[in-house]
Amino acid sequence: MTRFSCITGLGLVILFSTSPLSARAEDEGGTRDLVAQLLQRVAALEASQRELRGDVDQLSNQVKTQSEALNKKLEDAQFNAGAGSGMAAKSKDAAAPQEKTESARAAPPADLIKQGKAALLARNFDVSQAKAQAAIKAARDTKTRVDARFLLAQSLAGQKNYKGSALAYFDAYKAAPRAVSAQESLLGVSASMLALDRRKDACEALGKLKHDFPDMSSRIHKAYNSFFRRAHCG
Repeated sequence: MTRFSCITGLGLVILFSTSPLSARAEDEGGTRDLVAQLLQRVAALEASQRELRGDVDQLSNQVKTQSEALNKKLEDAQFNAGAGSGMAAKSKDAAAPQEKTESARAAPPADLIKQGKAALLARNFDVSQAKAQAAIKAARDTKTRVDARFLLAQSLAGQKNYKGSALAYFDAYKAAPRAVSAQESLLGVSASMLALDRRKDACEALGKLKHDFPDMSSRIHKAYNSFFRRAHCG
């Protein structure tokens, strides 16, 4: 800094002026401080981003683990449900050979049901089951679907898979609960329950039949009375 001074009669007057070199040094120092602050902020931001990515990765792993666990529970539940219903039991003996199933899928549902009924009469229950299952998958209307499920129930009953047949009969009933065919389906449920010696369940099916169809045909009523006595539903 350069100082200029002069003496007057009034006293000492001192004048100051700032050196250009000193001002430049101060500007450079301020710039360095500003750059340092910016670098610190960038470093802090990068650290925050790394921490955030770590949290996101951890959360993604947790979600993945939970999803895998849930899928495993669902698969176990489906397996247990299939085992409990009897539909998956003895699959080797009850299921038709794969080539028969593939051949069955190529035909229209009505033809599949017709072929399945012929196999059922010939006591070829595995073939009848394969035709019925293929018809169920190919069916596009309620009546065909009911006929196919009823055929499946008969095929399973022929193989003495009474749990499976009871479920199939009940599926046929649920598909058309007010149709005339529903009477046959409820009789089938009762017959399967009787075969399993589950008389209470057989009586419940018969009670539903009487409630839903009080004006059942004479043929259905005759079967109803027979099952009613066998199950001791009084």
